[in-house]
Amino acid sequence: MVRVLRNLNISMQVGAILGSLIAVETKNVSFSNQFYIQGLSVVANAVLVYFALLGHVDAKEEIREPKSGDKKEATGLFEGLRLIATDRYVMAITVVSTFTEVIFTIMDFQMKVLANEQFETKEEFKAFMGTFGIASNTVSLIFAILGTKFLLERLGLLTCLVSIPSLILGLISAVYVYPSVWMAFSGIVAVKALGYSLNKPCIEVTYTHTSTDTRFKAKSWIEMFGTRGAKAGGSMVNNAFRHNIDALMTQGSMVSFGFTVVWLYCAQRLGAMYEKTIPTTPTVVKHE
Repeated sequence: MVRVLRNLNISMQVGAILGSLIAVETKNVSFSNQFYIQGLSVVANAVLVYFALLGHVDAKEEIREPKSGDKKEATGLFEGLRLIATDRYVMAITVVSTFTEVIFTIMDFQMKVLANEQFETKEEFKAFMGTFGIASNTVSLIFAILGTKFLLERLGLLTCLVSIPSLILGLISAVYVYPSVWMAFSGIVAVKALGYSLNKPCIEVTYTHTSTDTRFKAKSWIEMFGTRGAKAGGSMVNNAFRHNIDALMTQGSMVSFGFTVVWLYCAQRLGAMYEKTIPTTPTVVKHE
């Protein structure tokens, strides 16, 4: 299963790179032809998925009837939110999972505003965004090929969790000092690649030392509401400075810096609590 997921991730990154290459060649491939390519890709994907699943999906699923002696777990719309608010370990997971989205949203807008100022035509802008797609997905592809497991085994979960916000702090500082389109480009490539290729797998590892109840209830809140709320928060910052590029680059970077500092602290706490829970059985308890 791990090998299948790894190969799937590699295929996704290769596809993203090929799509970005088409975007870079906007002068040679018209917008209308690019839409045709996208449509054909969607149809081809549906056909491939159909034949891949053919013969591997059972028509009937085994339904487990609850036994009279089974313990009934607490359910409800806000049960996951309660777990996040009352358990420090889960709260740390929430911060590490969502704050990267705030930073990505702000830095992505900064890069696009600077690129819009530098490139005069829409073809040049789209080619730039295609180059961004190639760069970010190439870094993600390297992580997919090497395997996050290799880094976790060599460095440990705590080091991996802490190294990501530490590197991003340096990049945000560089964008603050030298606010150019290519500096912002480097920063957002690192945020996207590290966030999706290293940070997310590390977070999945931290869930292994929580109960099944936590995994399903709290995780659904974090992924559905937490990440979207984080993106909305980043968009509010962008909206506040959208008419002033200088304020966007300076104050926007300061906001990103503040979120990253909190992220770094929670990543350190999360890694430390994870190492303490390794010998124990997964439970939903308070972590000191």
